[in-house]
Amino acid sequence: MDVLSASLSERGASTTKAIMQLEGVLHVLENRPAGSDHRDPEKYYFSIFGEPSADKPWGWRIEGHHLSLNYSSAKGKIYSATPLFFGTNPARVPANMPLPEGTEVLQKETQMGFDLLHSLTSEQKAIAKTSKKAPYDMVSSNNKVAVVNQSEGLSYERMSTDQKEAFTNMLRYYIRRAPYGFATELLQKVENVGFEHLRFVWMGAEEWGAGHYYRISHPVILVEYDCTQNNANHVHTVVSDLTNDWGEDLIQKHIREDH
Repeated sequence: MDVLSASLSERGASTTKAIMQLEGVLHVLENRPAGSDHRDPEKYYFSIFGEPSADKPWGWRIEGHHLSLNYSSAKGKIYSATPLFFGTNPARVPANMPLPEGTEVLQKETQMGFDLLHSLTSEQKAIAKTSKKAPYDMVSSNNKVAVVNQSEGLSYERMSTDQKEAFTNMLRYYIRRAPYGFATELLQKVENVGFEHLRFVWMGAEEWGAGHYYRISHPVILVEYDCTQNNANHVHTVVSDLTNDWGEDLIQKHIREDH
């Protein structure tokens, strides 16, 4: 748990622990037998790559159902903290479960998306909404390199001042799952390229209860949110640094200089 807490912001760590606790809810929902560990809040795995070091490159991963956290370190700091995947099932906990009814671990992510969508004019929405049906899962899937159509959606420059603020606040909320130093540097990379390159895409239903999807795309960063499975009560979210997912820049530099 100390490693987990050091790998995330305080909010990110608390969200991670809450996701783990949802396994107890799934154990009941799926009618698992008493001795089954298929849905176990402790069934998460910590992997170390290389030798932990204050100066040399190394990496680690925290992985399990609805969590995939990937890190590379160099010179004593987190150099890469993406892809960062959070999911929840159920997204909203029903009655008579080990957690209180209505518990919604990723509620903020859901609400911010709907709030931005509902703030759009009909003309803006016609650009932002690219499909009446949400994709079954992330458009970028689980591919090594996250790729989406960067030309789709409503551009930042077509938004009002209030919409721009809501949009960038949503982006910051996702980025700040990571520790302060890394999150600050990633946000600065986005700002250096320019917020004007940000785009907002929506697909599917415009209210809770049916499949819906949104994404924030930019040459530096990709954020995806999808809620379609289990009668649209199952959320997946992912943050990718398109310039350095998996610590790719660090790995290439290490191979060039040390091998």
